[in-house]
Amino acid sequence: MKCSLPFLSLLLIPLLVPSTSAQPAAPAAEMPDRVPAKPADKEAGAVSRRDRRFVIEVLRINHNETVIAQLVAERASTRQVTALARQLISDLGEATRELRALAEKKHISLPEPRAESGELKTWNEKALAAVDADYLGRAQDALDDLATLYEKASVKSTDPELVAFAKKLLPAVREQQKRAAEINPKVVP
Repeated sequence: MKCSLPFLSLLLIPLLVPSTSAQPAAPAAEMPDRVPAKPADKEAGAVSRRDRRFVIEVLRINHNETVIAQLVAERASTRQVTALARQLISDLGEATRELRALAEKKHISLPEPRAESGELKTWNEKALAAVDADYLGRAQDALDDLATLYEKASVKSTDPELVAFAKKLLPAVREQQKRAAEINPKVVP
């Protein structure tokens, strides 16, 4: 059987050209400078499932509330609600940056943040008269959720850095809850 030169070269090229794909690893005994990987466990600094859920849930709330607060800051009819929305944008943004850095340090894989498009459309279409009161209720609910998450993490987390993060942010969330509650009676008819 005759074999054409182009066909033969296709068979031989992979043997002659160094491959950039991953080669099978040599056994650890042949590679004294490499230590075999250990399974993730508590001793290796793995983050508990509870702590991982805490990080992901806080980041989800922060993202959603920041997106809504940006819309509200543009559409609110009172200075107090605009100021609250802007303060939340700033505070939640800072908390998000800090928590993302901790997550990266602890090798916590995070889902891509995304806001519900239907919810964004709803906020864009809200009557201006309803934006302030609706946002205050929403902000209060989100702040309540964050406070609960921070309280639980400050007591139940197994990671000292996450405990410190939660304890540091809980007073700020409590202050924001107080601010939102003080504005609420002034805005709601």
